[in-house]
Amino acid sequence: MVRIYFNNHARSKAAANAFQLMDLLEIPHEPKRIRLQDQFTLGCF
Repeated sequence: MVRIYFNNHARSKAAANAFQLMDLLEIPHEPKRIRLQDQFTLGCF
């Protein structure tokens, strides 16, 4: 078994990258719309 982890730090698109890899490897999955953001900081959090 092979496991692949995607880093989910600022500006990363882990979920989108995972679905893209599944498409490339022809792994069946339900298509989902993923809203991407360009969030660089947490602001005044």
